[in-house]
Amino acid sequence: MGKASKLTGRERDLLIAWYHAAGLSGTRIAELLHVDASEVSRRLGVLRDAHELTAPRLNISLTERLQVAALARNVDLERDLAGELGMTSGDRLWVVPAEPLGDPETHLDVVARQAAVKLLDYLLDRARMGKRVTIGVSWGRTVYHVVDEVGRLVDGLPQEQRSLLRESCQVFHLAGDTRFSKAAEEHGTTTLRHWASAVAAALAKALGECACTRFDLPGWLPVGVDDGVDTLGQRREQVLATFNLYPAFQEVYRAGGLLESADVLISSVGAIDHLREQLESTERLPGTVGPRSLMRTMFERDVVGDIAGVMLPRGGYCAGSPGPPGLALSFIGAELRTLQAVAQSAGRDGRMGVLAVASGATKAPAVLAAAKSGVVSHCVVDLLLAEAMLKAIPSDGVAPAGAASSSGRAL
Repeated sequence: MGKASKLTGRERDLLIAWYHAAGLSGTRIAELLHVDASEVSRRLGVLRDAHELTAPRLNISLTERLQVAALARNVDLERDLAGELGMTSGDRLWVVPAEPLGDPETHLDVVARQAAVKLLDYLLDRARMGKRVTIGVSWGRTVYHVVDEVGRLVDGLPQEQRSLLRESCQVFHLAGDTRFSKAAEEHGTTTLRHWASAVAAALAKALGECACTRFDLPGWLPVGVDDGVDTLGQRREQVLATFNLYPAFQEVYRAGGLLESADVLISSVGAIDHLREQLESTERLPGTVGPRSLMRTMFERDVVGDIAGVMLPRGGYCAGSPGPPGLALSFIGAELRTLQAVAQSAGRDGRMGVLAVASGATKAPAVLAAAKSGVVSHCVVDLLLAEAMLKAIPSDGVAPAGAASSSGRAL
């Protein structure tokens, strides 16, 4: 479903008229709006008959002029950003309009709704073809909002379609829960409904109580101030030996398991770059689950954010580049190379790959790093984030990593 699917009939007509008045051909307008050229020609005829279009002028009110200018800006921005990221506008990248001075919570709601629409369209298409779909989810407020919107949309579907979703979908979560972190408990950085296992359960419920694989285990190892790579490595092996006794954990992480074979993974993109100034002023930073020593290590290595727990250095990973080993060993979850493989599987055997969802300009470095690292195949962002990303793109572009790293790991 392309860009035009997000527009009302009136908005589409206004954009067609706007681009026509700017001198664009019908073919070019059709490309921008992802509709047939014959449809553009037909709508232009209707607009002329209604005396709203007298070439080369556009005879509409000032309010509608402002409205269509904003819509056109959004379409143009989506096209430009998609080109920089190597994605397809309206097919793999969606930029959702946002008011410059609007409430960030409202921006998040709109972005989550668009991501839910795209996800549900994909799931229904696969279900109608009789295909089973494996869906992995991360955690946090953004992903919870997406799941909540999926539930609202499914509630409005006919019973037949809801039954199809229940029979065809299986949900799992990508990592253990951040609730096991002492920092999370003390500072309220996560709530019950945002835990990874809870988000997975909520999505399974939204999809008609479909199959759901959950494991009630932590996602982070305890990190001491003086812990080195050897200490973390030994602790990690001990923890994994215990975790592998749980059938649900094995089902997700074994070779060829749910994670490696997933049809779609849904994750937000977290940002920490904007917290640098607060590093020395508090023992634990708001919105994080690690102690100050861990955060300092992240900043020293120029980590700007994460996707599904995989920490992202500024500029992302190039093919073959390793992740910071100490940070990698502290996280129990998806690895960099696995996310890359799932993202690069998009389009094969009907897979969607990795759907990243983010809003807010502060996330620009992290989303660009995720794109450069090759761990994103589909992306939904708001207008403010898209603008910040375009401004932050380096002169050599943001070509995704061409191959999965052989040594990169989740941090």
